Amino acid sequence: MKLARILLPVHPRCDIAPAAKVAFTLAKRLESTVEGLHPAPRAVDQLVIQDEAGAPLQYELLLEEVKKQLKSERDTARRLFEREAAHYPEIQSDFMGCDGNVSGIVAHRGRLSDLTVLSTIDDSAPEQDFWSDVRDGAIFHSARPIVITPQEADVPDTLGETVVIAWKDSVESARAIGAARPFIVRAKAVHVVTAGTDGADEESIKDLEDYLSLYNSDIEVHVVGRNKRNVAEL
Repeated sequence: MKLARILLPVHPRCDIAPAAKVAFTLAKRLESTVEGLHPAPRAVDQLVIQDEAGAPLQYELLLEEVKKQLKSERDTARRLFEREAAHYPEIQSDFMGCDGNVSGIVAHRGRLSDLTVLSTIDDSAPEQDFWSDVRDGAIFHSARPIVITPQEADVPDTLGETVVIAWKDSVESARAIGAARPFIVRAKAVHVVTAGTDGADEESIKDLEDYLSLYNSDIEVHVVGRNKRNVAEL
């Protein structure tokens, strides 16, 4: 079981190295390709034209300038992605540039991928609006799992060897496990963590352990009583 494609959104003025390392490390482990994506508003949507004499001519001139800027940014984004991809020559990778609604583009390409890897950007960064649209498309509209990487992440080569599942007998947990199945199959250790149990919970955990053992023989269950620590600390 493998992931066919991992999506990596790129901005020409942002450091993508941490996210790229996560994407390519997972691609190596999961036999995936990596698609670099530079989504951008259409040139015509970036224009602000004042109503004044000579506006049609001014519009054409400004539109050409915006198109040149967009091309320059896309070329820079491509170079950034290809620079990171060069560290992983054994991994197939492609770069795509798309113009339109940024959130919609990411959602569309995300639906055609198995996983999206996102960079973490400081809220005060000038590119925050771009990444806000990227996160909106990936998280709320792609219906695919995502990985969010810290901006300064020390990514180990062992990434993906250990899987931790926070379990509750619910539709959301079942969907999460389904999305994580390629990771579970290849993991060296799978830990199931749950907080507090009653008779029904214990039965569902046992059933989950039996189910996961179909994919991985190294399953360990951890049950933590609610009175011992805050559930969020798990």
